[in-house]
Formats: sequence, C-alpha cells, structure tokens
Amino acid sequence: MLNLPHSSITNALYTPQGVTFLSLKSSHLRGRGEVSIYLPASAQGHSDLSLIMLLHGVYGSHFSWLYQAGAHTVLEKLMAEKQLGPFMLVMPSDGLTGDGSGYLEHENKNHEAWIVEDVLLAIKHHFSEITERSRIFISGLSMGGYGALRLGIKYHQIFSGISAHSSITDLDDFQTFIEEDIRSKISEQTIHESSVVYNALKYRDHLPPLRFDCGVEDQLIESNRSLHALLR
Repeated sequence: MLNLPHSSITNALYTPQGVTFLSLKSSHLRGRGEVSIYLPASAQGHSDLSLIMLLHGVYGSHFSWLYQAGAHTVLEKLMAEKQLGPFMLVMPSDGLTGDGSGYLEHENKNHEAWIVEDVLLAIKHHFSEITERSRIFISGLSMGGYGALRLGIKYHQIFSGISAHSSITDLDDFQTFIEEDIRSKISEQTIHESSVVYNALKYRDHLPPLRFDCGVEDQLIESNRSLHALLR
C-alpha cells in the first residue's frame, strides 16, 4: 500500500496555474511514481469534484497529456463553452517500465495497482476537492486507451465511465510498439486476462458507459473494428 508521507508535491508559486506535479513512493512499483494534476481555478474548493484520469501511450510519461496534447486547454475551452462541467485531470505515469508497462502487473512491479490504488489514494490525500463521493472517469490513448478499457471494465466499481482513443486491444497489438517481450514479463494468469475482450465478456453485466474511437488510417484500426464487432 502507499506510504503517504513519502511523497513530494510542487509549490503552486512556481508552477503554471492549476498544474501540480506529485512524486510518491509506491510499494507496487518498488520505487517512485509521478503524477501530473490539473485543477481549474473555477473548480478549486469544490467538494465531491469529478475526476478524469488520463493514461498516456508508449514512450510517454505523466507530462504527455499536459505538454504534448494540451488536455488542460481543451478542458478549459469546453468549460468556457459550457459543454462540460468542472473536472480535475489526473495524469499518472505508467510506472516507466521499458517502452511501456501496459498498466499491467509485471513479475516484480504491479502497474495496475499503482493506478487504481496508489494514484487515487494520493489524490484524495492531497486534494480536498476529491472525496469518496467524487465520480471518477478513465480515458487514454493507444497503450493508455488499452489501460483505460481494461482497468475501467475490470474496476467498474471505481470508474463511472470509459473513453479510449486509437487503443491497443491485446498483447499482440502491444508488442508491435515495444522492444521488450511483454509476455516474458508477466504471468500466465495476467496473459490470460490481458485482452479487452476477455474483461468485457467477464464483466458484461457491469460495464460502465463506454466509448472508443480510432482513426481510419491508424494501424490499430482493424483491432478496434474487431473489438467493436465483438461488443455489439
């Protein structure tokens, strides 16, 4: 479990408005993990604030959604247009194993538990806006889309909704992006339970609201079309 005193959080005087960086020790990672957080000024002090967790893709890290995709600027735009209410954005690293952890449990690091236990506990500890009544949503791109789909479905009691973009859907997809042999890093049980389809079928009676999309020229389009066909 997370040892909350072993964490470090940035000073708001020296960071961009609304942005916080958090470093925390995780027994699941056997070391430290990092999280970027964006809290809109208009949401500060709100109780039971909703939270969107954004998972990054291979080669990326916690900063990817802020400083490569500008997710916080999109949130502010949607809020200004009254298309979306206030949310906190929580953007964790994947655990920084190899080219990408897949947000899976590896032989010596549990990247899955890092996300669904440590990160959420730390956010609730450091931000009074997030409570046990806050609604939590999960989204991601590529490997992050895979993590959002698999974890969002598996931990349906935690997540109120799932959105995924150009998602990896199974280990075969994942292997095309990374140098490491992912199957050599995880248990047979994890391999068996790793596909999005496996989890969707296992928890079919408990699926949260779910959407996913993929560009028609994306190399993952056929995998996403197959997933769509299986879920219809």
